[in-house]
Amino acid sequence: MRFRLPTVVAGSTCWLLPSVCRADAGLLDRRADLRDWGFDPVIVINVCLVIWLYCRGRSWWRSRGSQRFRTAGQNGVHQVMSRWRATSFWLGILLLVVTLLSPLDAMAGQLSSAHMVQHVLLMTVVAPLLVLGAPGLICFCGLPAFSRDCVARTRRMLDRRVWRSLWNPWLVWATYAVAMWAWHLPWPYQAALRDQTAHDLQHASFLVAALLFWRILLDPVSRRRLGHGQAVLFLFTTTLHATVLGVLMTISPRAWYPAYAGRTEWWGLTALEDQQLAGLIMWMPACAPYLVFAIVAFVKLVSEPNDFPAMNPLPRLATTDRAENKCLAPVGYSTRRANRLQQVPETFYPHIAMAERRS
Repeated sequence: MRFRLPTVVAGSTCWLLPSVCRADAGLLDRRADLRDWGFDPVIVINVCLVIWLYCRGRSWWRSRGSQRFRTAGQNGVHQVMSRWRATSFWLGILLLVVTLLSPLDAMAGQLSSAHMVQHVLLMTVVAPLLVLGAPGLICFCGLPAFSRDCVARTRRMLDRRVWRSLWNPWLVWATYAVAMWAWHLPWPYQAALRDQTAHDLQHASFLVAALLFWRILLDPVSRRRLGHGQAVLFLFTTTLHATVLGVLMTISPRAWYPAYAGRTEWWGLTALEDQQLAGLIMWMPACAPYLVFAIVAFVKLVSEPNDFPAMNPLPRLATTDRAENKCLAPVGYSTRRANRLQQVPETFYPHIAMAERRS
């Protein structure tokens, strides 16, 4: 299956001519209801592209990958292809579509509380579900052979500078915090209400920042993800600043977003009351996923006190029994710990690209 020219042209047109291809920014003449499903060609085309690459990658893996990279039990990339991860991916895609194209999007143009629900779903529900689905590796396998080689070479070129900076926990933490706080300031927020392109940029920055945030916590492939202790600190500090933002929105005596004046009346609320409701959503429900994952990481830290951060350099294994696909423990590590080090192949995207060229 190949890209077709009309698809590329349509996607380019949606990016270059957003005012022509996108629906109206919001309803101003009536109250939004369940009939107000939207159609944004940019979102639809990109979601369909990701789904196509994901399905093609799983098909490629079943036909070739399983024969070349078969491992024992549930180890290795075979675990990435498990059914529960596929379920997580499809659930994330479904919630992404519902968040951006359902009547919730029309309500977000009238209520800051509905807009906050959108942001919470994108950053704390959709993003972790997609990361748990490991779409990066699978979609990479779904690329055409020449594209796979180009991506592999580009990744190797950028690995030391750009790529590794995307795994810097404090840089990722700061990016996530800046995206959350900056877009909730009055001027950028109201600009997103008035202009559809700014609105799309707001949602895109939320989703990208959230994917980077949850990737260093939940990524099933990379060895650079945070250890349990670091994850607890990472999530706890994020909960603190998200709570502060929610509290400020709730206790503020003035409405931050005057653009909602005249819109919230359709729902029997003033702009200030609507903002207070949005602040409560950010204050309590939005912080729940951080606390849940932090508790899980803390329990794992207590149950495995000798666990080391995944970002630390891995020790060289003393011996490896390739015939039985078992790893013998190096000095200072138990057999169980050594086997865990072999759950992810030492080579990643370039290895798969090389296998494709040899086939």
